[in-house]
Amino acid sequence: MKIIAITGGVATGKTTVAKILSSLLKAKIIDADEIVHELLVPGEKIWKEVVRCFGEDILRKDLYINKKILGQCIFGDISQRKKLEQIVHPAVKKNIKEKLKQLRKDHHEWVIVDIPLLFEAKMQKIADKVIVVVRKRKFQLETLRKIKKLSAKEAENRINSQLPLSEKVKLADFVVDNNGEIQETEKQVRETLFSLKNV
Repeated sequence: MKIIAITGGVATGKTTVAKILSSLLKAKIIDADEIVHELLVPGEKIWKEVVRCFGEDILRKDLYINKKILGQCIFGDISQRKKLEQIVHPAVKKNIKEKLKQLRKDHHEWVIVDIPLLFEAKMQKIADKVIVVVRKRKFQLETLRKIKKLSAKEAENRINSQLPLSEKVKLADFVVDNNGEIQETEKQVRETLFSLKNV
């Protein structure tokens, strides 16, 4: 089983690239963001740890965590972010490893792991190859402000909280530039796939 990790900065188009590659390979996608969502369901162990650490003010009326409020706590404050990462990252890592173990048992040929903080969480060893998706900072900011409804400062803090894209590129096996039209991105993914199959 070949495991391809797709990572990059926030709002660079990682999920888009993962979906394109998945459709070409008929590959299963493990989405780290979905795993985090599952771990933070009210009453779950990780949810309890996060609430204990950051207080009940981060909760919505339905007891789900208000991501905007939590984001204001952790983005721009390294010590607070580290606290959250120490709670969440090990659980995500464990969950991904369990999913990979099951997929291996089911004889999947290709698996894609869509994981924003691959390098930050030191999880690159789970993958055979790593694809980093890059995009100009101005486009990242536009997406964060438009889709996530963040202020300019919040968007900047969100980007700055991650390892710089230039550093991620140095650690990548392949790079997909997602600054152009979707057709150009698809072309690059096809070229990357050709290389992956011939490695």
